[in-house]
Amino acid sequence: MLVTIDDDAGIPDQNLTINWQYSRDGLAILGTSGQQQIMLDTRQGMSTTFSGNVDLDTNPDLQVGDVILFWVEAHDHAGKGVTGLGSISDPLAVEVLVREFNLKVASITIGHADGRPFTGNQALTGNEIAFTVTLRNSGNLAGMVNVTLSELRGDGSWIEHQSIEVALPEAGTRTLDPLLFEAYRAGEQSLFINITGEIDKFTSLASTPGCAMIGEMVQCSLSEEVDMPSVISAESLEQGSSTLIILTITIALSLILVLGVLFYRRSTEDDPYADEGVWEDQTSHVVENMYEAKQAPAIPASAIQPMDAPSPTHFDSATTSVEVNDAIEVAPTEPSETSAELTHPQDAESATESALETLESPSGELASESVDEELATNTGGVEEQELSEIVESKPDEEPLDWGAEW
Repeated sequence: MLVTIDDDAGIPDQNLTINWQYSRDGLAILGTSGQQQIMLDTRQGMSTTFSGNVDLDTNPDLQVGDVILFWVEAHDHAGKGVTGLGSISDPLAVEVLVREFNLKVASITIGHADGRPFTGNQALTGNEIAFTVTLRNSGNLAGMVNVTLSELRGDGSWIEHQSIEVALPEAGTRTLDPLLFEAYRAGEQSLFINITGEIDKFTSLASTPGCAMIGEMVQCSLSEEVDMPSVISAESLEQGSSTLIILTITIALSLILVLGVLFYRRSTEDDPYADEGVWEDQTSHVVENMYEAKQAPAIPASAIQPMDAPSPTHFDSATTSVEVNDAIEVAPTEPSETSAELTHPQDAESATESALETLESPSGELASESVDEELATNTGGVEEQELSEIVESKPDEEPLDWGAEW
């Protein structure tokens, strides 16, 4: 530091006391003041020059915008104190220019040597793992750093696999060449990126959570990176592939077996509509049986004869019986005396009883046969009155009971 004081009376031969104080936003920063003496250098006329080195490092946390205040303490030969700019009443304010190398690890990308990411975030023993580091200097001072890929052994010793020296300009960013590591064992890899050099300040970023300032070195734990692969042995991968193939084949065979059983059972089941035709046949059969069961019984031919079998001539004007639907219908013919006699209800009833008695005896059977033949050849008929009494009436059909058993 160089200080010049002008005084008409002259400055005595003595050292000059320098005082300073740091301030921020117009307020003094506590604990940042200092004092130091410098030596008399030269005299020229009324001017006296003092010079010397002053250590102003009393503010460990300098920030952009901080101000340092200077003032001196001196007396002339008359004992008067120093006045004007730089005196205690008017300190000299100097803005502090903070120059520093502020390092940031912007990103660490992990993948194959050719840049491809690892499938399933897994690597095999023997694979090369590439670590691509991007550094940034956010300060206003250029710096030089050394980036090393290191492995921490179980006994606490370090193995340095590869190292790169890189210069970072002010507010500059550099992406380094990949640092390669060949995985030689399965499990977690104790790998670190160690950065050393002219580092004034380190700023951690969320993109690289494993990086921190340890002493004068920045250290990044690669196991905390999200894309750090887990290393497995090739033998275990082959065994796992074989197990997966066997499991896949087993599942496929099981599915084929289940589908085959389901198809077989479905093919052997009866068609729910196969008995539809049989059902219709049974229905029609039941209808016919019910209809036939409700038919009126046929009237025997002998029931319409008088008690004494008439001569064949009596049937000339008799009726002709026609069997229709298991019943006897009598076609009307011209009335005769014989038919007129049969129309009386009492005579018809007695004739029916006599005919039944005759049919029960052997001789009655012959008589019945002869009567049937005569009735078959006779073209006569009875009167319309008798026809209306013996004509069969078709019964009304009753609703079918489908729940009945047949």
